[in-house]
Amino acid sequence: MFYETFKDLCKVKNIKPTHVVQELGLSSANMSNWKSGRNPKTDILNRIADYFDVSVDYLLGNEPKENPAANSDEALRFALYGSDSQDITKEMLDEIREIAAIKREMNRRKNGTK
Repeated sequence: MFYETFKDLCKVKNIKPTHVVQELGLSSANMSNWKSGRNPKTDILNRIADYFDVSVDYLLGNEPKENPAANSDEALRFALYGSDSQDITKEMLDEIREIAAIKREMNRRKNGTK
């Protein structure tokens, strides 16, 4: 269950699972364990959830299987601009995502995580 969700999230972000594993400083043995049906340890689950900006419950299949990026543009528009979001362009949303990625990386470095 976990590995399928992990693969789906990678597909949504258009990145390879091996890249995520490397970026998080994990070994390929971790992914082999996940493929065989094992769940990651809690600390690794938390890192993966942070990486994909989803909950641990979502990763473990305890939340509805809805693609977290399915309505991400609309959700982001509403979260940032409320009902006054008609004039928000895709480029503006992309810039916001870039800023969020930079901030997330700054926090990872600050906290000493990869």
